[in-house]
Amino acid sequence: MTRMHSELAKDRQARTKPSHSLPETSSRLLRSAGLLEQYSYVRSQLGPDTCILVAAKFENDSGVPLDKPTLFAALEQVVHAHAALACRLVSTGYNKFSTLSWVRLPIINFEEIVQFHDDDSRCLESVVEAQLLLPFDPASNRPLWRLTVLQDGFVVFAYDHAMGDGQSGLAFHLHLASALQELRLPAPPHSGRVVLSSPYTPLPPPLEDLISLPAPFIRVLHEVFQALNPFSRKKRSSTWTGTPVPGEAPALVAIRACILHLSPRECLRVIQRCRANHATLTGAIYALASHILAQLLGSRGNSSKQKYKAITVVTAVSLRPCTNIPAAVICNCVSSHLSVHRLPNTTSFASVAAFPWTAARRFSDALKREAPESPALIGVLKFIFGDNYVGFFRGQLGKKREDSLEISNLGHFPVQVRDRGSGSSQEKSGGSWLIRETVFAQANGIVGAALKVNATGTPDGGLGVCITWGEGAVDDHLARDFVEEFTSGLRELAEADETVPRYERRPAM
Repeated sequence: MTRMHSELAKDRQARTKPSHSLPETSSRLLRSAGLLEQYSYVRSQLGPDTCILVAAKFENDSGVPLDKPTLFAALEQVVHAHAALACRLVSTGYNKFSTLSWVRLPIINFEEIVQFHDDDSRCLESVVEAQLLLPFDPASNRPLWRLTVLQDGFVVFAYDHAMGDGQSGLAFHLHLASALQELRLPAPPHSGRVVLSSPYTPLPPPLEDLISLPAPFIRVLHEVFQALNPFSRKKRSSTWTGTPVPGEAPALVAIRACILHLSPRECLRVIQRCRANHATLTGAIYALASHILAQLLGSRGNSSKQKYKAITVVTAVSLRPCTNIPAAVICNCVSSHLSVHRLPNTTSFASVAAFPWTAARRFSDALKREAPESPALIGVLKFIFGDNYVGFFRGQLGKKREDSLEISNLGHFPVQVRDRGSGSSQEKSGGSWLIRETVFAQANGIVGAALKVNATGTPDGGLGVCITWGEGAVDDHLARDFVEEFTSGLRELAEADETVPRYERRPAM
């Protein structure tokens, strides 16, 4: 029996008896889980998803290594200051997915959730793949995050999506850099055991307490129609969405990851070209990806007598601007924009001058215009399914995959914390800590989009891109050809060109 079906059987059995998953008496109840937090947690515990992660490379200008005493000392400060890192979800209802609540843990043992790896960042892709394979154990008394530390200072922060959105990963690294900056080195030995006493920082409120999550009647009808109509554009055989979702979800699905870095200078050239053509980086990613897919699917489609005409695109939309949640807060505050697009007739472009900027501009404009309506997606989900997220995910098994491409762009890295005026005393205690590179990746390999392009800015203005896909969700040869063509196209946009206009202020991503 697969993991998802096993959980579904347990769910049905549990409805006849109360749950006994209450935390120990020393744990403190913080608040009930919000709609989006419940959705994300059920998805990861059933098996369609495992976690998301943000990795960052830490460097010390005096050559001080990020060893265990140094990291644990800084990590203790971060955990005490941010409630999301010091709690877990428990159920107080009839089964493990009902009446979910956040409880504060009394003790955290870093030795159980922090692993120091023997390899360096040359193995980063394999480390990312390994982390995206591992779900969090709900039976353990541990928080919903873990760290993997590589020898050259790369820190991989993996966490359950219920705990935070993609920008929460950047926030974690920002706070870790700040805590490292305040340490006096060398740090004394650390047991790894941290007692979490009162007073404590409260959790940010759930999304529905910060913003209205409407379920417009027309939107509800549209979603029901799309779900029931076998001839809807998303369900047509001419709409490519990778392979169908398996009828029986495997216990674990391997996630493939390919990472690309652009230097600050290269990233600036790309952004300048986007601005000159009235497009965003997200729009350029879509235009590049759709043209590559048109080329790859065209060559494969002809051989299989199947002509693909469209793709479905899901784009992550941060709700922090409309909820006034700062970038440095760890929370789950995100929605999505869904759209169906015809594959372009032009299957390739010979030069930067021939880049499909019209498609990039149209996508950027549509996203800007329609993104404010994205909270309704969460409201409609709640209206149709209530809290039966188990049934929602079960209903996707054996069906056509919903989405072809997912684009998640975290944007700029929050302002990096530098030396806070300690001057020479800070220099004597071990120099300054900076973050050089960042990578964002996510799993959702069973029911998620066939291909995912995950982008994030670095503190110095560079760009990290990680393309991920679940094993079996898409033909592996097509996926790797897509990565090769996407990398080539993005690097071509980053090439020097004196005709590119220059901007004084930092351009938007």
